Amino acid sequence: LCVTMMNGNGEKMNGKSSMDDALNRMVAVASASAGEQPAFIPSATWKGSKEGYYFGTSEKGTGYHVDAYQQPDSKPAAVSFVTKQSRKRPRQQTAQDLLEEAERAVDPDSKILDLKPKSIKSAIVSLRKAAEKNELQRVQHADAPENFMESELALFQQISAFSAVAAAPALFSTMLQESILEQLVPLLSHDNSDVAVTVAKVLVELIDADSPTPEMLEMAKALVNDGALKWSVANLGRLDPEQEEELAGIEEILTLVESLVELNLVGGRTDDFESVAAYLVRETALLPWLFQQIEARQSGRAAEILSLILQQAEVHSMVPDLTSIPPFSSPLLDEPPSPAIDGMEILLQAIAIYRKTQPPSEEECDFLENVCLALASALTFSSEVNIEKFIARQGIELVLRCLKEKVHAGGVALKLLDLRSRRACEYFVDAGGLKYLFPIFIGRSIPKPMPSITGKKERKQWLHMLETQAIQIMYALTRYLTPESPNDGKDRVLVKFGEEECLKCNRLVELLLKYDQKARTAEYKFYRNTDEDESDDLELAALHAKLKGGGDLFHRVGAIAAFCCVGSKRCHQQIIDQLTLQQSGIGVLKASLEEFVSVLGDGEQKEQLLGYLDKI
Repeated sequence: LCVTMMNGNGEKMNGKSSMDDALNRMVAVASASAGEQPAFIPSATWKGSKEGYYFGTSEKGTGYHVDAYQQPDSKPAAVSFVTKQSRKRPRQQTAQDLLEEAERAVDPDSKILDLKPKSIKSAIVSLRKAAEKNELQRVQHADAPENFMESELALFQQISAFSAVAAAPALFSTMLQESILEQLVPLLSHDNSDVAVTVAKVLVELIDADSPTPEMLEMAKALVNDGALKWSVANLGRLDPEQEEELAGIEEILTLVESLVELNLVGGRTDDFESVAAYLVRETALLPWLFQQIEARQSGRAAEILSLILQQAEVHSMVPDLTSIPPFSSPLLDEPPSPAIDGMEILLQAIAIYRKTQPPSEEECDFLENVCLALASALTFSSEVNIEKFIARQGIELVLRCLKEKVHAGGVALKLLDLRSRRACEYFVDAGGLKYLFPIFIGRSIPKPMPSITGKKERKQWLHMLETQAIQIMYALTRYLTPESPNDGKDRVLVKFGEEECLKCNRLVELLLKYDQKARTAEYKFYRNTDEDESDDLELAALHAKLKGGGDLFHRVGAIAAFCCVGSKRCHQQIIDQLTLQQSGIGVLKASLEEFVSVLGDGEQKEQLLGYLDKI
């Protein structure tokens, strides 16, 4: 399909999208004629394929010629070698030839869309007329697709013309006032999926999350409220990722989903408009489709979109149990209902592929990281149901196996062990997790990153990520393990800190001072670069900068150190000695706990930290 468009300089461009497959789907195979077959059937135009014939032009004229190779009763001829001149046959018209012929039949005087309100209004009217004409012809000539091919091509052209409006967001309000979505949304359920994909492609052109404008935010909101997003997702069920052109259509729809979610995050939301991620989970079947694609390993993009959606906390109230996802369904498909989807099992199986080996490519590395991020989000934001299902499906053992093999999967899956529940922490200790956690905590025996991570900066980021995760897991253990924990879980952690002449206590002091300095530096830089009039709540903004710059880890390391001081006299003395050796004192530990308490609400966590302060 050749579409006339204009670039940013107003120059004419020729954008071509292959329609061979679309034409082949639109043109039905005609039934074979009965009785004696003439050698030549005159026909000025192609009227569908005929069994035993090919269409072309020869000395006999234009029409259908007998093709000996298609005759059902013909016997195989003896093998012979002939020259090109000894057997001439007229060139058979291909789908591309038919497309070009149909395009020539479209009005050659069609004008380029002028980016003015009057032209936009006229183009919307033309789109409505083109859609109505195509719909009428499809009803009238349901058994003869060649009769509505021309109107379908004209419809493609009318839709694609609106891509040019992306260069003028100020016209979005005009488009909405003229009810552009009332014309585009019904086309997303068009019998020809290529029409629906073309609409999705135009919508992608109109939405750019990297450069949001007020008009774009209004357009994005309208796309959700008017059903454009819902019907775009419905098309995923009838597109085959094994087909190259249909895979491109899937990519357009996923890009639209991603842009709307990100634009919603950038532009914020109003009280009367829920998040796009929540809308997708509640109103569409996107979630089960993404899980199906991950299970079939047909799209790395599916894992990327899934992680983007599951990172939004509000969606988990709608999907409290990842092991019971409603099956995929689409109003565009007539299929029997399928059983519920065990999303957690699918994600664990995806991780298990890399439990012994490194991902062979950057694409598979991204796939693995997005799968781990999606699962970690479900374990963090959802109820304890997901944590119990994770334990029951041996998720902890899987992560420990990856850590044992020291592969990339061990590093990116480490976040899955930050399970904030007493049951999970007790299970982790019983499963032998301390044997793998403490070496990472002190910087020994760490998982190896992808071979492509060779730069000094990338290597530093990898080590910092492992250090951060190890601190968070260790804090969870000290927070949830109690004297009543089975198999002396709490005492086993304290014993580990006292081993090797309290080497791990020395590491605690090192980390405590390190993140104290980072937090103070982040706070200082904030005040240095911010004027008092620039922020409505300067102190709150400064606290946020401090926590992000290292304060959060400073608090957690301080809580771990306090756990050791209160639980073991040997550890207490070693921590004090190390602080003194570093020209510091117990005051830095108390400051860490006091700051931590100040940012927490009332509850068991705060009471625990206050108890540490009383006993130190």
